[in-house]
Amino acid sequence: MADNALRVLIVDDEAPARRRLRELLDDCTGALPLAIVGEAQHGREALDMLQTAPAELVLTDIHMPDMDGIELARHLLKLQHPPVVIFTAQVSARQDAPGEWKNYEHFVTKPFEPDRLLEAVKEAMASH
Repeated sequence: MADNALRVLIVDDEAPARRRLRELLDDCTGALPLAIVGEAQHGREALDMLQTAPAELVLTDIHMPDMDGIELARHLLKLQHPPVVIFTAQVSARQDAPGEWKNYEHFVTKPFEPDRLLEAVKEAMASH
């Protein structure tokens, strides 16, 4: 992992979605140095992973069992150095999000498009 690479954690309960995000992020490394530090199936697992593998960016689905992406984001905001969060979900999930997250600017809808993902990552990191 390059020292200047953006450390990314992928959180989604669906293995195909995690795999697709990993592939797209691999494709983005030419435009933006990225390093995937891990993959989690739900928010609780992500919080555990972040204890040993810190990340600067968390790509998380909203609807997941055990701990969803909204609850994960709330926990992350309490960290001393919180990572940037980009929600990755179906369009309907954004509409169903609680009020404080409904207009959250860092959101990429499924199915993922490579250009939109790269743009979202760049925008999120620039605003952080």
